Amino acid sequence: GSNDLATIGSATTAVSDEGLPGGFPDTTGTVDTTNLTVRTGTITATDPDTMIDGAMTLTVVSALLTEIRVTPAAATLPIGFARQYTALGVYSNGSEQDVTTQVLWTSTAPAIAPVSNASGFKGVVSGTAVGGSTIRATLSNGAGTNIVGQTGVTVTAATLTSIAVTPGSVFRPSGSTQQFVAVGTFSDGSTLPITEQVTWASSEASVATISNQAGTQGLATVIAGLLPITTTISATRGAVAATATLSRGLL
Repeated sequence: GSNDLATIGSATTAVSDEGLPGGFPDTTGTVDTTNLTVRTGTITATDPDTMIDGAMTLTVVSALLTEIRVTPAAATLPIGFARQYTALGVYSNGSEQDVTTQVLWTSTAPAIAPVSNASGFKGVVSGTAVGGSTIRATLSNGAGTNIVGQTGVTVTAATLTSIAVTPGSVFRPSGSTQQFVAVGTFSDGSTLPITEQVTWASSEASVATISNQAGTQGLATVIAGLLPITTTISATRGAVAATATLSRGLL
């Protein structure tokens, strides 16, 4: 009849994911060979009564990486310590995405401040000698151009003078966990998160244990028990230490 709905034609196409926020290179996941960031197709609609066609052209343009912002900017790093650097990708459509694990990290002075590309440690800069370096993060924009972001780092001779552990005092029920965080203060007045760079301990292992394993440093687990009791949590680096208290309560 005259009220029949129009028939809509459909088509599919492949667009390379290199230019998409969060996209992968051709060596990861499903390998594609198109390397396309722009694709054009035609959508048609046909009236089944008159067989009259209408068509429109649809162009899909994937967002391209335009900038990489590396932080922290122009930071200092005490010798013998490490700091996590991050890379933020800015795309042509205005979106932003953390690309820390996707970029290639390099240091212009690896003997002073090497930077890691190892899984789980990408972007970690270590201070191995006093001096300066430029930390760079490089990633393809998906259209044949490498985008580079960079920042400077100065490795200093500052020494650790104190550690602050937070929370300083906390109550947790049996069977729960509590993350402790350590921040170091140095002789030049600078501060640095050092949760992963101290040795953690619990004075009463029957009350709570605390992890020194990579990825979970400072995470305390409260042991099930019948009596409320307190343990001292300590964070130590060389001759410098700090403590906090963890109290266990009944379930």
